[in-house]
Amino acid sequence: MENKKLDKFNMKYPVIVFHDKTPKEIPYIAYIPYFLCNTQGKTEKELELMVDDLIKMCLEEDHWQLPNYADPDISDWELKQIADNSLKDQGVTEEERKQIEVSVWWYEVRTELRKER
Repeated sequence: MENKKLDKFNMKYPVIVFHDKTPKEIPYIAYIPYFLCNTQGKTEKELELMVDDLIKMCLEEDHWQLPNYADPDISDWELKQIADNSLKDQGVTEEERKQIEVSVWWYEVRTELRKER
């Protein structure tokens, strides 16, 4: 079912960023909950580029619709709780979670409506 109150081409998308502070080859992972996908980068700058490309690619998919749980008023605190629960669900221990910094980025998308041909 499509979420009617939001326009996927004119909104902000939350991105949950995990930065593992232990030495890793790829320490940055971004999860985009509205697309149910993630990407990664070796640096924060590389991750920004990957997230930007991924959001654009997802929006180009004509069949993709905003999920019903998309909430334009969701807070950073709520998103960090989702992230922490996700880490727990994956079996990440409390000690390991202390080494993972979680932050929230917001990507604003503003585009003209597509014209039908």
